[in-house]
Amino acid sequence: MIEFIIYIGLATVVLLSSLSFGWMILQDEIKQNVIAEVSYNSNFVQNKLLYHAKRANEIDAETTYGINPGVFVLNFPNTDQITIDTYNKDVMLGASEQSITKLRFTEGSDPSLDLTSDKVDVTNFTITSLALPGASTVQIELTIQYLNPSNDKNYEAVETTTISLTPRAQ
Repeated sequence: MIEFIIYIGLATVVLLSSLSFGWMILQDEIKQNVIAEVSYNSNFVQNKLLYHAKRANEIDAETTYGINPGVFVLNFPNTDQITIDTYNKDVMLGASEQSITKLRFTEGSDPSLDLTSDKVDVTNFTITSLALPGASTVQIELTIQYLNPSNDKNYEAVETTTISLTPRAQ
């Protein structure tokens, strides 16, 4: 009888340890997916900005500086103007509606395309003029945060990046 109780105790300890280990692995996977989502969105926006800035003729006067959220407008010699700005959107998160700020890309009169997913919020998009002689260089600060209305530490992820851009056609 005593041996049976000892075996049940050992089996319980092994089972609880295995479950605890499995739960930790599941939580780590969630955290890694959240970090990957924020990083992907941030890298995608940076690549889009760099790609179009290299091909632009100039930064348009409609660009807003020092304000969050900013508006970034590029002119091209033979094509339409490109505008990158933000807008607010309501998304469903579980049973509740959450208002987020998204980054969008507009070329001329074409419909706007979202640059960020519905899982992240753009909390900062600020353009600063660096005004170098002979070049219109700007610095863009971008902060993207994963949606986390319940403040769960497994869903916390924020990435802030700063890039400088100079149109190549100058």
